[in-house]
Amino acid sequence: MDKLRKIAGPLKYLFVLLVIIADRVMWATVSQWREDQATNLWLGLTQGLTRIPVGLISSVNLPNPNGMVILGFFLSRLPNMLMVSTFLGCLQAAIILGICWVSFRNANRVFFVASAPLLTSMVLRGSSVEFWNQWLLTTANLMFLLWAVLYLRKPTLSKISALIGLVLFSPALYLGGLVNGMVMAGIGIAVVILMPPENWRKNYGRAIVLSLGIVGLCIWLVWLPFFQVVTVHEILATTTQAPLVTRVWEAIEAIVRFPFWGTVLSSDRGSFAIPQSSRSILSPFAYRLVDITLFIQLTQAMIALALILFVVIRHLSNLKSRSAPMPSGELNARRLVFLSIAYLLASYALSPLLGGAMWATGERRDQVVQFLPFLILFWFLTPFAVPLPEAMRKLVITGTSLLVIIYSGTSIIGGIMVVQSHLSYRGDYLSNADVPLVQKMQAVDFIAQDWESISTSKVIPVDYRLGGGKWDWITEFGHKLDPWYDAPYTIGRDLDYDLLRRYGLKNVQEGVQERSFGTERYLVTYAFEPAPDLGGYHMSHHLFGRLRVTVVDFTSGQIPLIVSPTETANVLLQGVLIIRRSQPQYKTLPSRIVEVSSLANYV
Repeated sequence: MDKLRKIAGPLKYLFVLLVIIADRVMWATVSQWREDQATNLWLGLTQGLTRIPVGLISSVNLPNPNGMVILGFFLSRLPNMLMVSTFLGCLQAAIILGICWVSFRNANRVFFVASAPLLTSMVLRGSSVEFWNQWLLTTANLMFLLWAVLYLRKPTLSKISALIGLVLFSPALYLGGLVNGMVMAGIGIAVVILMPPENWRKNYGRAIVLSLGIVGLCIWLVWLPFFQVVTVHEILATTTQAPLVTRVWEAIEAIVRFPFWGTVLSSDRGSFAIPQSSRSILSPFAYRLVDITLFIQLTQAMIALALILFVVIRHLSNLKSRSAPMPSGELNARRLVFLSIAYLLASYALSPLLGGAMWATGERRDQVVQFLPFLILFWFLTPFAVPLPEAMRKLVITGTSLLVIIYSGTSIIGGIMVVQSHLSYRGDYLSNADVPLVQKMQAVDFIAQDWESISTSKVIPVDYRLGGGKWDWITEFGHKLDPWYDAPYTIGRDLDYDLLRRYGLKNVQEGVQERSFGTERYLVTYAFEPAPDLGGYHMSHHLFGRLRVTVVDFTSGQIPLIVSPTETANVLLQGVLIIRRSQPQYKTLPSRIVEVSSLANYV
């Protein structure tokens, strides 16, 4: 019996880990890999660490620092984009488990209440697999929380070096991450002051060397290249130019409005939207499950605020009724709640103070997903963190545990339904989620295998028409990167990356920002849009979910009767195209000839 118990414990944890990994793989299949994510990987794969002065262009038309491209350099070593998304999702889950294990390893109920909502939240699961600047800040915030609980458990100087790395890491990912870096620095310094590191006199030399190494490496790789391109004046020009007094009042307002945005606003569907949450694609049942989880969040948020108000009133009234003693695990819950509230209030106040978005009133909701873990910890751990009369405490904790079970079960089933809705959808609505990643990979597999069956060339002729009315701006916007890179931000970058990374095939139009369509052997379009029609050439269409790959046989075209100089020029152009597609050795024919729609302009 004892042997069975010893085996059951590890098997239980192994089962949970396998379920988490399987869940992140499931979400990765529908992750949104468009030009932003794929370009960061592409640059990391093709440029190397020393040739990436900046990242992508931000919403304020300034380049971001190159932190995402540096991450892309390391993540591009994984076999494909599905593995990248899975790794990112599992990394976030591992950090969550680390926080909860360090804090509540000896308090099973609190461990469950803290970890289950974080691990099952549809928003966190759906955003954790996305290689997006804003949403990677969620993982950065969780890393800071893990640092805090580890430091409070055993304060050492080496952990301060890790804090420095986190402070520099956040703004390197995203210009808006400056708020995160400053809040991490402020709270981290306060924690170190309240609990100085042990034996610091013996270890300060090693810690100083490590810290200087981290700072020096970050300056060399990120900030020196960045500030050779962007000036401080340009950054300041993008912030709100309101008077300092106005910004101070907005910061105070953000703190005062905490009961509102910490409950109602944070439980609104628009506050924590993921690309896969479109009502036009989700089944009615899946959509209802999403609504249930939001209702539970709102209910628990109101319970947390009510408990805090009760404790404050009770304290001010000098009531002497005896509170129940708090076990050590629940004392750690108080620490997590305090850290979460401090991080939330400091971030929401600092953003308008620096001239950024006023998150407390609903501005830039795409940026607030990163704060959801702190809100979840505040909502669900407050019953364990505040001193309550014993009878009331048991009632509230039992109710919270029941809500966590319902929330987690609903979220798990809802997540499965969301993914299945996207994988099975074949309608004509194009949401922000685009088409599932696995369908893109299937299309790439077909293209690569077909090409390798007819050619040994590593240059492959592929055209994309994947704007869909939603991403048509990408071609023009990509010119903003011209000063630093050779046309990396183009329609279809995700498929081009997959072709290069998995098959070593490079698109014949690589290096061209204004790419043509209809001149190459493979034409990739949405299956719900009209199929390409190039006239007299033989074309075969192949569907992969909501993507269509059209294979054009340019050798099958009929040469028309020549009756004018213009038609003569067009025939010559078609001859060039046929040669380029049927004879790979002639791929070096001037690309400019292929890009023009007619040779009549040169006659």
